[in-house]
Amino acid sequence: PPPSSPAPPPPLRRLRLDGCTVGDDGVEALAGALKRGLPLRELFLESCELTAASVEFLAGALSGARGRGRLAKLGVRMSTIGDDGIIALAGCAEHLDVSAADLGPRGFEALGREPLIAVELFNSPRLGMSVDEWIPALSSSSWQQLTQMDMSCCALGNEGFKKFCNKLLECPDVMPKLESLCLGGNDADDSEESGNQVLVERLCAAREGR
Repeated sequence: PPPSSPAPPPPLRRLRLDGCTVGDDGVEALAGALKRGLPLRELFLESCELTAASVEFLAGALSGARGRGRLAKLGVRMSTIGDDGIIALAGCAEHLDVSAADLGPRGFEALGREPLIAVELFNSPRLGMSVDEWIPALSSSSWQQLTQMDMSCCALGNEGFKKFCNKLLECPDVMPKLESLCLGGNDADDSEESGNQVLVERLCAAREGR
């Protein structure tokens, strides 16, 4: 009998191109493959020198009426795309990593309007410089599906740390599903006199130990 045909390769679900100079042409080709049905669930483009055009290609492939739908994970860490680029990608994944991508308060507020489940904002110092803009703007419509947030090394400082924790303590309808919050590396005072440890314990208790 004739030899049986080889089994088809498994579908590509996860693609990591970190550190590759993909370029606009490469991202355009990838976006085209996504539109044609490439069944990716996770895409990582850390340090890929993304441009505004690259972001436009990705957003067009993954969101909006003509997009194929959100990824499970999208990482664009260390891409200086700023608020405009982050806003464009906000609806492209359930878990979004925009660490070290020049995120500011406008981008943060836009992310909060999306049904994100997890977000990584590591090394976004503009957030620390603008706590008096985005913390008061947090409301019952903010981050309603979010379970995980990494806001480490965002230059919050002691006052920003306190203001953010107090906002979450006083407004349980902000980030109501939050289970994991990382605020390390923000130069918060960890002495007993600062009261920060008690504040964190109160926040954990208020959020049912989460």
